[in-house]
Amino acid sequence: EVKRFYNTEPIHRRINGREYKLPMHYLSPFGRVSPRQSVDRLDVRLFWPELSGYTRENWRDYVHDENSMSVLLEVPDKGGYESRLSRSAQNAAPPSRKNHDLDVFHYAESGRCFPQELMTGTANGHPVHILCSSRPDYRPYSRCSMVFSDVRRGYGVHATFHVSLLPHWKRLHAGI
Repeated sequence: EVKRFYNTEPIHRRINGREYKLPMHYLSPFGRVSPRQSVDRLDVRLFWPELSGYTRENWRDYVHDENSMSVLLEVPDKGGYESRLSRSAQNAAPPSRKNHDLDVFHYAESGRCFPQELMTGTANGHPVHILCSSRPDYRPYSRCSMVFSDVRRGYGVHATFHVSLLPHWKRLHAGI
């Protein structure tokens, strides 16, 4: 029974005709994953700083764990979220400041209750868009969304992580 939990044996998944091999414990702490080989998207959970999967120590409270990162790997964005963030950055006033090597813009589409900042940068030659809450009083619950794609390789990524990991965004990007 225990061997099945936190299983690091590789599983194979195909997204958009491309094969991915990853440890089972990135998908589930219980060693139970769908036998389907071909999927539209892949939801994985990574934990900072190793960017590893579920373990005995981290699986219970991964939702509130500041070191937990949810990663959605799917067919590249076709006019959706990433495109909307890119247009917002292009149409915005000049960046208000720099933060961790990112240009920071006010995100006009966010509301007054949950104001957000849009940050843009480049990692490994790819544009990266990060959307984070700009309310300091929400910090314990604040999450950032990092969106990027590699059309040549056939995938898009939407990663959600705690705002405290923002200084490490390039390492997070490289680890994905």
